[in-house]
Amino acid sequence: MGTVLQILGIVFLAIVALLLLIVVLIWFKMRSMFRSLKGTLEGLQSAVAPTPSRLHLVRIGGPSWNDDEAIEEVAGPLARLGFTPAGNYQTQEVEGLELGAWVHPSKGITAVVYEHPVAGVWIDLVTHYEDGSRATYANTAQGGGVEHSPGHIIERFPGMGTEEMYQKLLAERPAKPLKPIRADEFVAVFQKAYADEMDWRNSRGGPTGEEIRAVAALNGEVYTDDQIEATRVQLEYQALSALTDTLRARFLEESRMSATEWERVRDRLVFIHDRLTPELLDSSVSDWLDGDDDEESAPSDMPDSTPRFAFARFNKKRPESRRFRKIGDLKEPIEADVYCGPEN
Repeated sequence: MGTVLQILGIVFLAIVALLLLIVVLIWFKMRSMFRSLKGTLEGLQSAVAPTPSRLHLVRIGGPSWNDDEAIEEVAGPLARLGFTPAGNYQTQEVEGLELGAWVHPSKGITAVVYEHPVAGVWIDLVTHYEDGSRATYANTAQGGGVEHSPGHIIERFPGMGTEEMYQKLLAERPAKPLKPIRADEFVAVFQKAYADEMDWRNSRGGPTGEEIRAVAALNGEVYTDDQIEATRVQLEYQALSALTDTLRARFLEESRMSATEWERVRDRLVFIHDRLTPELLDSSVSDWLDGDDDEESAPSDMPDSTPRFAFARFNKKRPESRRFRKIGDLKEPIEADVYCGPEN
């Protein structure tokens, strides 16, 4: 148990990367948790808190930094470089995290200074582009070994001063149309970028075994294949569970159902996509399976099929009165079919 939690601790930071925030949050949260947790592998799901799929910034009247000296070191140069403040914030989801934002619209750069009780202080300099891509330069080493969503460049320069990193970003970033961020746009842009990054990660089922192994190696640790796989399976379960929540929220938004219609179907909604594991595919319809009926099959009983195709075949074989009714589909963050289960 302790070894698996240790791997989760190493990976945790690497799973969260918006402006490297996701990376730092996950790594340090998990690494601190494993030391105090005891129990069995089966208890991992309740023992290990998943990374939030969304962050909501709450503006605070003034900063309440714990390490003023470290903050001054990274934030001090921003004003003379032409940045203007865009507010100080905490989050509803991550206790102890505080961040300060600055913007430089004429240069197309946003600066975010973070402080976390365990992760410490670091700064990101970010350029957003009109095509939706972005480039992040950060003065922390954390997060190596992890893939990032397409169109997101992340470069790490541990310990580099803010002004030097600023000049480096200006000289090296891709030359294409910029999307400057104003101070009053910061919160919306930040929250969307975080959500998009987490949706991408959850849609791929969490980190791969190769990513977990790479992050562990960078931390100087070696684990067995079984330990790596146990970690991957737990993170996959968390990612796909979070993905279901995202699909539910998106369907509610896109379907434009009335409150009455939503109340009638919300507890019977089933979201089928091709990232589902056989266990999760069966679990999604378990409330409607009759365990006493020898003729009853489960969606995963359909061999050599994608989850969406297997579910469609499974559903077609059911008596008409017990079939799931397809009521829609989704394209983002992953293609999914939306069904409403029969009334019990």
